[in-house]
Amino acid sequence: MIGILIVPLLICGITYIYNSHKQFAKISTYQGWLVYLHAARFGFYIFMFSIILFEVAPYFINKLFNISYYPIREIRDLIINEIDPPGTDKHKYQAYVYSAIFSVLTISGTYVSLKIKNFIFKNGYDKSVEKVLKSHSVSDYLLLRLLKKREEQLSHGAPAEELMYAFITLSNRKIYIGSLKLVPPPNEERTNSEEFLLVPFFSGYRDEKSLSVNITHMYEYESPESIREEDAISFSKSNIITIGAFSTQM
Repeated sequence: MIGILIVPLLICGITYIYNSHKQFAKISTYQGWLVYLHAARFGFYIFMFSIILFEVAPYFINKLFNISYYPIREIRDLIINEIDPPGTDKHKYQAYVYSAIFSVLTISGTYVSLKIKNFIFKNGYDKSVEKVLKSHSVSDYLLLRLLKKREEQLSHGAPAEELMYAFITLSNRKIYIGSLKLVPPPNEERTNSEEFLLVPFFSGYRDEKSLSVNITHMYEYESPESIREEDAISFSKSNIITIGAFSTQM
């Protein structure tokens, strides 16, 4: 009997973690058995809510309005009457059938409600990712902010001289100034990204003594809107010393 409820409880918790924008963005911060502990915690909360919904609420409705309707009990009795032959003790099946129906409704209700929530709050995942990166990977947080800032500027038709670029300094003193094209979001294995895509506009190097920037090459494109991912260069963060913002107006 306990197993009938524990397994669905964990399934509910895992369903919540993998389909909740906030929790999926944080999943890489859960190490080892912490995933199952968090799944058990969220599953317990969901089961408590389901008990209130299917048992406690109908009880008070019955007391206040004299309306007796317990949905799971009604489904349970209907199923038992259909599958149990006449003349047998039907009470011995009630707890098991009730637990199975309760579990199926709770798991499916959790999944559907989260999908509806994600559809309504479509920007919730991006905001959750920003919060996680701000706490666990400052460099990725800065890269993501620069990427979002540039996308916002392009959507508002900002001229090229006002656009925000990323300024990258490599360990060999090589520098790149360009437009971020892709910053991988966190996943269940890691929070910070190992590499990202940048479309270079300028490249050069820092002077070894004065550290002043010398531009040696300028990349040309038809327009900022026509830039493709194929024009980007993949940069490994292990070779990067500094990341910053750059604008021609700075």
